[in-house]
Amino acid sequence: MNIIVAENTGTPKVYSSFTLEDGLTAESPVTQTVLTMMLNDIALDTQAGISFNDKGGNLANSIAGFENALLALSSTVTNADLTEQLLEKTKIGLLESVNKRLKFYPATVTAERIEATSLDDIKTCYANNYQPAKACLTIAGNITPAEAKLIAKKAFGEWKENQVANTTTSR
Repeated sequence: MNIIVAENTGTPKVYSSFTLEDGLTAESPVTQTVLTMMLNDIALDTQAGISFNDKGGNLANSIAGFENALLALSSTVTNADLTEQLLEKTKIGLLESVNKRLKFYPATVTAERIEATSLDDIKTCYANNYQPAKACLTIAGNITPAEAKLIAKKAFGEWKENQVANTTTSR
């Protein structure tokens, strides 16, 4: 994983962006949407101010809370707890959003395709996208490059290709 650090002592916060090299790719826009929603649900539980989108994840925190926030982001990225229960909860939320037109979705995001999305689809998408070789971590704000790299190493230093790949299930 590439790490980019920019020190800016003029801001009281530290910002981090975890970017997937090619963005989140999947055979189906429904799978991308469901995975992103599931990761946001997991991140919400950490109360670390993390959000995910189709490009990766972001956080903003004070320097005092940055290490814990980056550790929470790292945990979600490297070892997301993608369960059948979370999938069903996410499908219900997505169906409601699609039916009420709360957000724009591609025409291919239909109730039938949402219902047909399996946990295996989600885990395969996760394993194929969330890999160190496809990731870049940018840290900017009131933090020195040395501090940022130390925290990044603590958060992502043990991340290996096979840790994510092992989350897939057989078809």
